[in-house]
Amino acid sequence: MKHTEFEDIKFNQLFDVYTDNEIEARYLLTPTFMEKIYNIKTRISTKRIFAAFYANKLFIAIQTKDDLFSVAKLSRPLSDLKLPYIVFEQIFSVRQLVDYLEPDKNL
Repeated sequence: MKHTEFEDIKFNQLFDVYTDNEIEARYLLTPTFMEKIYNIKTRISTKRIFAAFYANKLFIAIQTKDDLFSVAKLSRPLSDLKLPYIVFEQIFSVRQLVDYLEPDKNL
């Protein structure tokens, strides 16, 4: 596979794309899709996120030390309203990508 770069400089700085079919990669990685992946990366605060298209499926792996989607933490008081907002942002960013990729709507 060869390394492919896109017009989006921000995306190129954060992600490396490898493909054996550059035309198909550009078809799948639309500006909207790149934005959704970027949103997941920034809202989940991960150093690495992996995505692969294989056999008409999208696989995503998120490498993080955080306990994702957890509404309560023993180290924080329950009155801390920041944590539910963070969890909402995490779920919302993933849901946006799922909504975008619904086969009957876009692909």
